[in-house]
Amino acid sequence: IFDETNKEINAIALNRDSMVEMPMIDENGKRTGSFYGQLTFAHSFGNGLEESCENTVWTVSDLLNGARIDYYFSMNMDAISIINDAVGGVKVNVTDDFSEIGSDIPMGEYVLHGDEAERFVRARMGLGDGLNSSRMERQKEYVFGFIEAFEAKKEQNSLFAVETFEKVSDYVLTDCSLETISAFSEKFEEYELNEIAVPKGEYVLGEKFYEFYIDEEDLENIVLKYLYAPK
Repeated sequence: IFDETNKEINAIALNRDSMVEMPMIDENGKRTGSFYGQLTFAHSFGNGLEESCENTVWTVSDLLNGARIDYYFSMNMDAISIINDAVGGVKVNVTDDFSEIGSDIPMGEYVLHGDEAERFVRARMGLGDGLNSSRMERQKEYVFGFIEAFEAKKEQNSLFAVETFEKVSDYVLTDCSLETISAFSEKFEEYELNEIAVPKGEYVLGEKFYEFYIDEEDLENIVLKYLYAPK
């Protein structure tokens, strides 16, 4: 979320286990009804490409009280190591014991390289309580570390963002033009990442999966704070 008034960037991180209502799409891209389930399933309806992205946009917009979402940006996980190494590696503070899942990522401050980056943001089972909410905390840690490294590279090379996007373009699906992405990257020089807001909620073990029920009041406060300008 680019806040033009306060010259800052904010983000809302939504738990993939959040229980929501979402459109169902058939093989022809037509809506055939609705489905209540984990947010992550929104992308499973459609063709796996544009239709799935658009279905996720509809679902998230509805969850955020109808807030407009200007663009979607979907990236295959194979690109994580590419952009990670493009910025020279990402420094994080590792608080989970990755040795329990057979990984050599050490605890404490560490610079992630190659496949370590995907492991850090993706691994869940066998780490701590195994819940997605815990994984999201690692992902927040990674985002702040990545942006710090990204900004350092941008200072050295004004075309860095565009060049990096070209490296991963085969792994990306978006309705945002390269020109717009370039313009957004320029704002990273002017704006500061302020916060990654995560709605509160409660985990319940369902019949097959853990289900996360968002605290609606907390979500509404986040939406009003970050997506609407005060009068």
